[in-house]
Amino acid sequence: MKKRWRLKVVLFIVLTSIGCINNSHPADESLLYNFHENEQRFELLLKMAKEDSHMIRVARSFTWTKKNASFPRPKSEIGISDERWSQYKNLFDELDLDAGILNYQPERTEFISSTKGLMTGGSSKGYVYLLNKPNKLEKSLDNFDESGFNKDINYAYKKIKGNWYLYYEVSG
Repeated sequence: MKKRWRLKVVLFIVLTSIGCINNSHPADESLLYNFHENEQRFELLLKMAKEDSHMIRVARSFTWTKKNASFPRPKSEIGISDERWSQYKNLFDELDLDAGILNYQPERTEFISSTKGLMTGGSSKGYVYLLNKPNKLEKSLDNFDESGFNKDINYAYKKIKGNWYLYYEVSG
């Protein structure tokens, strides 16, 4: 009986450790390569987000509109048609956007490649289209030092081209 319990504890520790080791955001180089290989698709997704400016969040399994962020909700209140949502999801797959988009038109649209942790205490990394240039740019977002961040939501940016940037966000 004790051996089974110990085996379960050891197995839990090993599996948890493996999950923590592999719990990192994609490298800048990987994101930049993906952007340059798929720039037209990113531009198409940005165009869709601008057309659907009433949508704040579009993800694989949920949406938020300016009027309603609750989910689930009736199909009539999703904010976009099933066909349009399928277009978004297909582009998310093609562009490796694990968490979809955040759409704060016209100032910014985030294309979320990865997320870690919780909304109240986590991080995300991906691409962002900004209407205005950020105050500060970083040379690298890999292993970014978060110690200068405060307790609210904080962003660091690395230029791609034009109004396109990589971003690293930390919350909580």
